[in-house]
Amino acid sequence: MTQLAPALLLTKLRPPTVREQWVARQRLLNRLRPEPGVRLTALIAPAGSGKTTLLGTWREIEAVRRPVAWVSLDEGDTDPVVLWSHAFESLRRACPALEVSCEPENLDAGRIVETFLPNLANALTEQDGVALVLDDFHRLSGASRDSVAWLVEHAPPSLQLVISTRTEPALPLSALRAHGELCEVRADELGFTEGEAAVFLNDRLDLGLRPEQIDGLVSRSEGWPAGLYLAALSLRGVEDRKVFVDSFDGYSRGVVDFLVEEVLEAHDPAMQTLMLRCSILDRLCGPICDALLEQDGSARQLRELARTNLFLLPLDDNGHWYRFHRLFATLLRAELEHREPGLAPALQRRVDSWQRDQRPNAGSGGSRASSGGGELSERERRILRALTGSLSERDIARELYVSHNTVHTHTRSIYRKLGVSSRAEAVQQARERGLL
Repeated sequence: MTQLAPALLLTKLRPPTVREQWVARQRLLNRLRPEPGVRLTALIAPAGSGKTTLLGTWREIEAVRRPVAWVSLDEGDTDPVVLWSHAFESLRRACPALEVSCEPENLDAGRIVETFLPNLANALTEQDGVALVLDDFHRLSGASRDSVAWLVEHAPPSLQLVISTRTEPALPLSALRAHGELCEVRADELGFTEGEAAVFLNDRLDLGLRPEQIDGLVSRSEGWPAGLYLAALSLRGVEDRKVFVDSFDGYSRGVVDFLVEEVLEAHDPAMQTLMLRCSILDRLCGPICDALLEQDGSARQLRELARTNLFLLPLDDNGHWYRFHRLFATLLRAELEHREPGLAPALQRRVDSWQRDQRPNAGSGGSRASSGGGELSERERRILRALTGSLSERDIARELYVSHNTVHTHTRSIYRKLGVSSRAEAVQQARERGLL
């Protein structure tokens, strides 16, 4: 029986329209510029981080000087034939002279990597330069994902492959990073700085917020773009904006709806249970979650969750301690009370009992009442070293090529881990512990 070619959905090949209200963040657009030797450019961040909008803006600018092909991925692209039929059509529209001897719609899935992709890679060598954007890469799995991995490894220098994803992609990132072949932009960079938030909220949306109100929203949302946008929608009908800013959290209706539908319910029931019940903790690790859930295997679940839900943030480089994004944690606690009313106190008693059974400091980082503990990440160590001088947080951000919000968030984390409340105390405590 003759295999029917997959029908092309041309709307998948159309980049998003960039709204007038959006802020063109030059520091991020600069990061996406093609660099010699880079095989893969990856935007890796949670839902609502502005990945697609940033890529749409970048594509408009970049398309002036070279062809840029775009594919918005969906569940149908788990079939490699469907994926590459759309990708090749987009590439051909961007590069009309691009030709291959065998097109993907005429092949079965098994021959995509064997036949089509080598032909495509050879054809791309004839191009002066082209970019292929695969938006929502987290929707791919199995053979389709493996086919992209093949192209990452074998693509010619003329191709810049760009992906956006809500989860850690199953691609050889470590090897690419080690060889200088990876450009990665993650959630901490995508977060709005105070300056960018001021342009968005006041210049674009004309909300007339005071600097301290903007700083409060950035701090409470941790710079999360969707959180700021949802706050902006709510602010339009608010008279007392100070009260709103002071109380803005995961209980806000728009935030609740977005995080429940787009983040929490994307996981299976067992993982949802872990997130909901462990939300009573400020910091999570495998043993304390095992005690709280009365089960084994939480460390493995946390590692998987950190890969698939980027609202769970690692606090060290060893994959031992984690925390939830502030707004997400607030949402989880509210949802826990909604789904299992009155359970939180019993869960806290399990945590308290576990801590009493440990050495004095072994588990202190897990309870909301705790004030320290946990290893510093490499970025936190760099910021800690910068704190020994006289530079302001903004100056440190410029020195380290990160956002002010990133420095501010990590500084607060350093204080928490060292059990201090000021810069001077942090430096003194770090020296006493041999961290400097």
